[in-house]
Amino acid sequence: MKGERREYMIVLSTIFLILVALSAIWIYLSLSEHAQREQFVLEIRYDNETIYYTMDELKNLPVAAGYGGIRKSNNYTEGPFTCKGLPIKYIINKYNISGNYSIKVKYDNGLVKEFSKDMVDGKVDVYDSKGRYIGVRNLVLTVIYEKNGLPVGEKDGPLQIGFISDEGIFFVDESLWLKHVYMIAIET
Repeated sequence: MKGERREYMIVLSTIFLILVALSAIWIYLSLSEHAQREQFVLEIRYDNETIYYTMDELKNLPVAAGYGGIRKSNNYTEGPFTCKGLPIKYIINKYNISGNYSIKVKYDNGLVKEFSKDMVDGKVDVYDSKGRYIGVRNLVLTVIYEKNGLPVGEKDGPLQIGFISDEGIFFVDESLWLKHVYMIAIET
């Protein structure tokens, strides 16, 4: 009887240790997969290719710097902000895209905004600090990772899409300034 009980305890202990080991392995793999997904902040899709960028990789690409601001629907303005980020034209040029194209930007948990070629080229309606229409100007459509000298942060980012200029302070319609950007798809 004592021998059977001892064998029974050894079998139970072995099963328990195997379950603990399997649980630890599963947790480790889940965490490292999650950590790997978390390090990528931007996904770029074109044709059948997908490229993922970390924040450090984005910051090592060409930088657009300038001022940007938002004109709200009630003509109030937000900003101006000093901004730094990746110009969208860099991505277009990287793929040697010519002719007509557009980009679709995914942001805020699945919302999608489409920008025409003219908008990617920077041709956009602009407003002054009082929300009054000025006209069409050439600004730089930018993946913004820094505003007013600080990272955009998790509240509104870590990435935003906005139009900036190093030739003056202009405001664009709030529908053109996107927060929580995570994917850009180029369509030809």
